[in-house]
Amino acid sequence: MNKSKNVEVDDIVDMLYKLDDGEVKDTVLTLEKQIEEKGREDGIKIGKADGIKIGKADGILEVAKNMKKLGFDIRDIVNSTGLSEVEIEAIEVY
Repeated sequence: MNKSKNVEVDDIVDMLYKLDDGEVKDTVLTLEKQIEEKGREDGIKIGKADGIKIGKADGILEVAKNMKKLGFDIRDIVNSTGLSEVEIEAIEVY
């Protein structure tokens, strides 16, 4: 069962037909565990990437808010943060 990670479904079906019932059950369980682990790893990668994007966006908004509080010209805030004038104008400063 040491095939490459890019095994085709047909290859798996062919392999299973060659095994006895106990081996099929064990193989299916092993495949299920591998699929579950791959899904978990992919989920973690996606979660980290999403977290980084959210953190970056929050940081940019915080910088724009602080610049707005300090009275920077809106064009300077646009150039510094990459936000649009509309986005900057929507930021509430307390």
